[in-house]
Amino acid sequence: MANELETLHQLVVEHLADEERDILPLAAAYLSDPEWRAIGQSLRALSPKSLLLGAGMCIYKADPEVIAMMFKAIPAPVRVIVPLISSRMYARHNLRIHGTTQP
Repeated sequence: MANELETLHQLVVEHLADEERDILPLAAAYLSDPEWRAIGQSLRALSPKSLLLGAGMCIYKADPEVIAMMFKAIPAPVRVIVPLISSRMYARHNLRIHGTTQP
């Protein structure tokens, strides 16, 4: 099962890199602020734990500019706390799966 999870991880990392390279520039060029906010609204339907883990994954892999764009609508105090909490959650998640805090 560990091999399958590692394969899945590699595919997700590849997918996120493709998305960051190809989709985000298009989204920035073609989505209006209300449309971008609607995407953010849909993410609010996720559980807080899922959101934090997802944020930790993004912080681990994404470029700093992408992270800044993701967090720009979040109030300043939360913008400081969320990266700390989510990065720790992602590290614990990796520890359970990979035996190390990094995938």
